[in-house]
Formats: sequence, C-alpha cells, structure tokens
Amino acid sequence: MLGYTKPSATVLVIFGAGGDLARRKLIPAMYNLSLDQLLPDRLAIIGLDRKAMTDDEFRRRLREGVDEFSRRGKTDEASWNAFAPCVSHIAADFDDLAVFFDLANQLAELDKQWNTQANHLFYLAVPPVMFDPIAEGLGEAGLGHNDPRSRLIVEKPFGRDLESARSLNQRLTSIFDEPQIFRIDHYLGKETVQNILAFRFANSLFEPIWNRRYKESFPTVPPEAYETLLLDVMLGDATQFMRADQLEEAWQVITPILEAWQSAPPSDFPNYEAGTWGPREAEALIAQDGRSWAIAETNHTAVEAAEAAE
Repeated sequence: MLGYTKPSATVLVIFGAGGDLARRKLIPAMYNLSLDQLLPDRLAIIGLDRKAMTDDEFRRRLREGVDEFSRRGKTDEASWNAFAPCVSHIAADFDDLAVFFDLANQLAELDKQWNTQANHLFYLAVPPVMFDPIAEGLGEAGLGHNDPRSRLIVEKPFGRDLESARSLNQRLTSIFDEPQIFRIDHYLGKETVQNILAFRFANSLFEPIWNRRYKESFPTVPPEAYETLLLDVMLGDATQFMRADQLEEAWQVITPILEAWQSAPPSDFPNYEAGTWGPREAEALIAQDGRSWAIAETNHTAVEAAEAAE
C-alpha cells in the first residue's frame, strides 16, 4: 500500500474473536499487513470470546483462516512464526464487568513493558445485541472518554432503522467521543468504490471498455479492503468510516423506502428460503446474456435429483 506510514504501538482487542469475522477477514488482513511491513513494531492482538481455548489453539484456528481466505495465499512457516506471538486469547463473559477491568490492567501492563502509551483498538465483531454491554464495560473500566487512545470499531448493522440508529449513536457517544468511534458502513470500502467509479467515468481511456459488457474483468471492491480499514484505524484516519450524522442521514433516506416496501409488499417478489442459493429468477436474469450461476446450477441439479429420487 503506497503512501502509508507504519503506525505507532497498538493493541487490537477483538470482541467475538472466535467468530468468522476474525477468522475470515480481520486476522488475514493483519497478517497481510505484516507481510507488507505495515504493522507497528509494538503490536498485540487480544482475542476475547466466550469459548475457552489456549493461545496455541486460537492461533492454529486463525492460521487455518489465513490459509483459506488470505489474498496472499497460504502462510509460510517463517512469516507466520514472526506474526503469531503477538496473538493471544482470553475466555470472557462480556456481561461480567471484571473482564473489562482485567483488560484495562493488561493494557496498562503492556504500556509499562513497551515503555510507551499504545493505541487501543476495540473491534466489536459481535452481534448488535452485544454492542451496548461491551461499550458500557469499556467505559466503566476507564477505556472510553477517559482514554483518548481508545478507538471503538463497530461493524454493521448499525441499527435497524433511523430511530434505533440514533439511539445507538446516543449510547455510544455517551461513553466515547465521536472521533473515537469508527463505524464500518454496510458497503465496505464505500470510498474506494466511489473512487473507482470516478476514475472510470473521468478517464477517456477506460470508460468505453469499463461497462456492462466487460465488467467481469474489474472487481468492485479490492480484496485488501479490511487491510486498508484496519490500517486507517491504527493511524487514526476516519475518512472511510461513517460519522453519526452521515449514518443518520443515510437512514433518513432509506427508512421511507423500507416502510413503503413493508406497507405494500409485491405479490410476485421472487423471495427464497434463507440458506439456499437464491430464486430461479436470478438464473433467468443472467441467462439473457448466455451466462449461468455455476453454484446455483449445481444446487438446483442436486435438488432436482433429490426430488426425482422421492
């Protein structure tokens, strides 16, 4: 990543570290940043989750995720062994305030060991119902307003509608200052997408070929999106994150649309069961261009075979 500087000492605390987000996105992104030598010289990654496991078990699970999901391919022994020692795991009940005071003590001990004041990144990789108790626990332990080095990263979804988004904003900003809160929008890397579109339409060389006839050749969101966002948080750059007022403006636009859909649901909407590959109408749509969904095609073939067997 050109133009980035190496951040200062950082502790990344991942709440819900046993889930898919850490395994598929966050740790592969951090590992890739280590390969690019963009991580701080002083770094700790602390994973908190209800499930008990040793540090070695946790690291092994994360390495499997990196091997499967990293854009850089499988880990090599030397690079992983250089990265893994900064990763540790704590079994924690997020409803227990003692967890947060213990965490605050651990962060203070790291500052003492490193002889510096590190940035504290708290990543909420948890269901929305856990946002409040975790934020409140951090505040009670003096890791909110009282610690300007603290940064809270909130993953989507941020509210269900305008009212719930406003309520969540009010609760979070009662514990953290607005510049401390980094909200990841539903459309990850939205600034990157907007820049791509501006580049496309402003460039006379690319615009004629970058259209619906050739769009398969151009990815919409680059695979390093999480790398960029995590690095931005470590550097304190909130450009690609949603402010409270932006988020509420977005909900003001979308809420009337959602309400209209709920009040007048279409009778012929091609809905489908959760966990399936989607409606047949999706196949019909791209079939107009002579294309097909390979996965969906396989799924329907399996379903048809099962139905025939019955």
